[in-house]
Amino acid sequence: MGPGKTEAEAGSALFTGLSKKAGGSTPGDAELEPIARMFSRMLDQRRQEVQALGEGALKGFYQNYFPHIFERPEQAGKFVESFFSGKRSMEGPKSFLKHCEFPTFREALDAGLKPVSDNPVDLVMMKAREMDRYLLAHAVLRDLADNGILAVYPPAVCWIR
Repeated sequence: MGPGKTEAEAGSALFTGLSKKAGGSTPGDAELEPIARMFSRMLDQRRQEVQALGEGALKGFYQNYFPHIFERPEQAGKFVESFFSGKRSMEGPKSFLKHCEFPTFREALDAGLKPVSDNPVDLVMMKAREMDRYLLAHAVLRDLADNGILAVYPPAVCWIR
């Protein structure tokens, strides 16, 4: 945090700077560049690990990606229902594999979406955790298959007569 900046001001500057970087421009604040590079390396490493799974995931991706995690009040009931039904995917939501309706974080904000957190560190860590969960699930499944505990079959094709 720079001299004379409150924590809220520093957080706001970081959020604005990272949003600019995600839009393809530089953060504009020399204090933000190191953390922006660190976040970029964190997400790039995970993207490369997902690509290395060899399943074709994340062939196309956004340069200078900043996590898009926005509030969806209509989903709250569905989350509670899925949490207690025991039908949650081991891989997690896999939202980082899905097409972004808004290519940049700024476009999503301009469209009226509200991030789940005003702290950009929280958003990056939430996305990193989601990607780690996906990678861990695939590592466990691969280990089970390699040890003969799990048989992996291609999707079945069913014919109804």
